[in-house]
Amino acid sequence: ETNLIGTRDFYALIRHYLEKEEVPRQSFEGIMRNLGGYKGKEYQEPFKHLLQRMSGLTKEKVLEKMNCWGSLQCVKANLNDANCRHCLLICENQHSWQLLLDHNILPYHDVIFLFESLFPADMTATTNFDHLHKVINCMETGKTVILFNLKSIHECLYNMLNQRYQIKGDQRMCGMSVESSSRECYVSHSFKCIVVIQEKDFNDPVTTIQYNTIQK
Repeated sequence: ETNLIGTRDFYALIRHYLEKEEVPRQSFEGIMRNLGGYKGKEYQEPFKHLLQRMSGLTKEKVLEKMNCWGSLQCVKANLNDANCRHCLLICENQHSWQLLLDHNILPYHDVIFLFESLFPADMTATTNFDHLHKVINCMETGKTVILFNLKSIHECLYNMLNQRYQIKGDQRMCGMSVESSSRECYVSHSFKCIVVIQEKDFNDPVTTIQYNTIQK
């Protein structure tokens, strides 16, 4: 997968172990959160061999440590880590994200869900504008926002998704493009964004490049 792993994945991996003051042999958390999200066999098999060679552990022990950091555990750790990137959730089907609610990873309060609508009346600039303002409200109030297949507004959220923030005193500010104008928005330290896409879209190389800055 040419566009599967980006430079930011390695930056985040190194930062994780520097902040935790540990090495990968002690815990696979940083490795699994930043490099272990893609489940394709063509990626996972070489990945397992690399971990085995790097850690000096047996294949069984490597699999045991990898299984400690499954998808749900990684998403939960992401949401509890104020310093990490936003989360990219790749789902096998359009309802898989509901596991986050079933396993109490997402609270039922302070979470805003925004979905793509295929109704002709909703496929308008007005709808996109409304979604953008809801995202901005979440940024300012510190809520978690879930974006499901909302590719139509991702370009407007480029700075936020890449965490290109400006620090002014103890505040984080982010430039947002809304229609033909731009504005600076306050970003609460408790704000989180989860981008949800389906696996069939992730296999599109253009889509993969678009998302390789977000934690998988």
